[in-house]
Amino acid sequence: MRFLSLFFLFSFLSCQTPPQSNKVILPAFYAWKTSFNPAHWEIQTLRQWNAKRVYVKYADLDWKDKKGVYPISTTRIQADSLPLDIAIVPVFFIVNRVFTKISAQETSNLVQYILQQIPQSPNRSIPEIQLDCDWTARTREKYFLFLQLLKEQIAVQQWVHKPTLSATIRLHQVKYREQTGIPPVDRGLLMLYNFENPSKASVHNSIIDPKIAKTYLAPPVAPYPIPLDAALPLFGWGVHFRGVAFQGFLHDFRTTNAKESTFLSRVGENIFKVIADTSCYDAYFRRGDWIRTEEATPKALAQVWDLAQKVIPNDTCHLVFFDLNAQNLHFYSHEDLYQRLQIKH
Repeated sequence: MRFLSLFFLFSFLSCQTPPQSNKVILPAFYAWKTSFNPAHWEIQTLRQWNAKRVYVKYADLDWKDKKGVYPISTTRIQADSLPLDIAIVPVFFIVNRVFTKISAQETSNLVQYILQQIPQSPNRSIPEIQLDCDWTARTREKYFLFLQLLKEQIAVQQWVHKPTLSATIRLHQVKYREQTGIPPVDRGLLMLYNFENPSKASVHNSIIDPKIAKTYLAPPVAPYPIPLDAALPLFGWGVHFRGVAFQGFLHDFRTTNAKESTFLSRVGENIFKVIADTSCYDAYFRRGDWIRTEEATPKALAQVWDLAQKVIPNDTCHLVFFDLNAQNLHFYSHEDLYQRLQIKH
């Protein structure tokens, strides 16, 4: 009888303990700013979170008729203060419409532009170059050609440290890979945030939603055919509506802010109604307006990460947090998050 009691106790405890991941998870951060000159707190944060890579946005690229591909914005990089054991991964965001317009010659020019933006240093390691573009069936052929040309040019460069090439992968591109194709890169980076259009009044949480992630990542969806890293969000905002009409974002506005605001009344889990005309948070609110708070809770992050690991075929992967921002990181304990995500220091 005692044996049976111990057996059932062990079985119960086993059910309460989350399954252990066998993956080696390497923490990293995105830095998505117009200037990258790491301050003391940023370096301390990277050390505290044991992050050995920073994925730095180098440029946003778009298309303009009569001008072709052009940078909407570029980032001023001054990384002398960054310790040499923390590597930089240059990231180039390209608006999808570029590949509805671009010619063969312009594709070659774009490859050269990317390469020219990456400085070479015998001391600073650049292990990877990443392209961020939400390609479609219409742009797939031209985008994949661009990636192939870039990969070939990286291979012939006389660089001290030869980087790999990666591309971001969205949820629908994992599930519907036969239609969207597999990009010709060394690795993909699975984007585990911005699941829906936040301007829609019917959305629950556009930043991250385990229910939506499950529809794209749960079995029978097979592991992706190339190695994957992944990115998780560490941010939140408020979404302002007048009726069903989107009015704008309240950046760095979370449920805690809404609960403390006297002009708001809570009417749902993450829904707050405006009860008095008010001007604050760089916005004007009319009585009857409403705000939906959206944030990435540790619980939601753990649930989505557990689903994502089922489609990641490799045993070692980088988990990149978006992003290196003091206001966002204030809401997270890396000890708690690492325990939930099963990241070993």
